[in-house]
Amino acid sequence: MKLTDVMTASGSRGYWIGGQGSPVLLIHGGWAGAEAHWGAVWLHLAKQHAVIAIELPGIWSDFGGSLASYHDYAGACADLLTALELRDVAVIGNSLGASVGWQLALDRADLVRHLIMVNGFPPYQLPMRKVLGIWPFRSLALRSIVANFYSPAVFKTAFFSPINVPEAVRVSLSESGTEMAKVMFRIIYSATKTSGRPSSKIDFVWGEQDALPNMKIADGRRFCSANPDSRMFSVPKAGHLPQVENPRAFVAVIDRVLADNAEAAETAPLGEAHRPG
Repeated sequence: MKLTDVMTASGSRGYWIGGQGSPVLLIHGGWAGAEAHWGAVWLHLAKQHAVIAIELPGIWSDFGGSLASYHDYAGACADLLTALELRDVAVIGNSLGASVGWQLALDRADLVRHLIMVNGFPPYQLPMRKVLGIWPFRSLALRSIVANFYSPAVFKTAFFSPINVPEAVRVSLSESGTEMAKVMFRIIYSATKTSGRPSSKIDFVWGEQDALPNMKIADGRRFCSANPDSRMFSVPKAGHLPQVENPRAFVAVIDRVLADNAEAAETAPLGEAHRPG
């Protein structure tokens, strides 16, 4: 995989590229960049696909370059695909990257053929959004985001084993958690309504041991059950970053998903959406 950049309609975009075949866009989460999130699996994916892994601006470093909303990050992804003259793309997003991928599929259905949500959920309007815009409550919300999602405490809740935490994630959460949480709050707060459902094919892939708030596998099955045509695939011995903790099992799942093999998928009917993992 090669790190490069291209000028797009919204400015210069950094991305990794490698492989040949049908295009796959990888969208990383909010704890580090593309290599930390996808480096363990992208060479395997590149054996059968043209893999593009975008570097989302201002998410975990250079915070002054962060974008304001899901729409803006989805737009950056769309501009990259357009600049590379790619369409009919399979999009794999992890955590924040899943939300951005969902928005991309909504905003640019012409670009996205298949959306794979990895331990992530669709953008939604925050409960009591207007109240959270008032500084004392906003401050409380920020502290909660730091404590639950952007501090070293997540090494125990988000991972099957803390020894699997990528070094870039360990450093960024230890040194820049508060700044990262501010960016994330702004993005989440930007959603003024709960998103609709994209027209592209949607599947969910989940690390079974994710213990972050509202991110357990039961929550993943709930998201899946809200999209009746989607399928749920689980990855054992893995948490919020299953592609990092159990890359062999993850790529086996992705290979099946991209090959459209429904036999290995879990079923997640409405009545069983919260069944234990």
